[in-house]
Amino acid sequence: MLAQAALLKAIKCCGSKQKRLADLIGESPDKISYWLNRAKQIPFHVAIAIESATEGAVSRYDLAPYARFNQHSLTKEPQLPAPQPPVVSERAIRAMQLERTLGNRQGTRTDLADKASDPLGRKCPQVKGKTTTLAAKEAGFHSRDTYLRAKKVVQTGVFQLVQAMDQGRISVSQAAMLADLPPAEQEIMLLKEKKEMLAIIKNKKRSSPHHRKQPSYSPHSQFPFATLLQEAHLIQAEATYKLPLRLPYIGLILRYAAVDYFPWQPAQLLEELLPHVSLDFEHVLIALEKIGLIGKEVIDGKAVGKILWK
Repeated sequence: MLAQAALLKAIKCCGSKQKRLADLIGESPDKISYWLNRAKQIPFHVAIAIESATEGAVSRYDLAPYARFNQHSLTKEPQLPAPQPPVVSERAIRAMQLERTLGNRQGTRTDLADKASDPLGRKCPQVKGKTTTLAAKEAGFHSRDTYLRAKKVVQTGVFQLVQAMDQGRISVSQAAMLADLPPAEQEIMLLKEKKEMLAIIKNKKRSSPHHRKQPSYSPHSQFPFATLLQEAHLIQAEATYKLPLRLPYIGLILRYAAVDYFPWQPAQLLEELLPHVSLDFEHVLIALEKIGLIGKEVIDGKAVGKILWK
């Protein structure tokens, strides 16, 4: 074929060495072999590189004959899309970089002063104020507090939470409150309807002014755990299934009472609730489901468990 013949000519121009041609165009020798023996066509940008490497001895259109018919479109200047303003997480990352650049400043930054007009470095307006305030302003945030909330989301939020903030589905302040939760709880909260999610956030804000990471158990804050340990039907179920059920169930309540749902991921739950314990936690979940203490659902393609309050 014409393209392969042109490629052989290019290899010959390079001392009949495929590696030499590969080095000149920044590709691997395997790629040269592939284009020579198996490829249906050579990419046009590669053809241009080979034409340059052979100083025009091999034409790009001999290497890529299909491009002759599209020569105008291939050589035309590409129309770049209009630049989009950076999203919140991008601005937060930019501000974090600025924080590291400015560092913990004390006194006058003489290294940033104009040595000619101010040899003592007394006039240096670009470094006045708190570092975080300067970084927030430079990155386009309206206030330092908004930047600090966005920074928290970027640092501790799961990908879905950062995406929801960037897309404007939830505000920066709401995303920052969700970022206080463990990753698994963040994912579960994002599966809820926005109205329900905001109600839970407001409830947590009222019950915990400092946004503690420990969940608020209202309306189950007075759940009788001591009584649960003595429940006859649970003790009987443990004997039937030969599995510990009471402590795992209490662990699920303590960890996920605020949202009722939990991820149906046995290995993760075992690590969270009973670390350093060797136990088949999937069998525990199945047993709890069979006796009606938890349920299993699928939300947006993800398996989740639901605490069924008695």
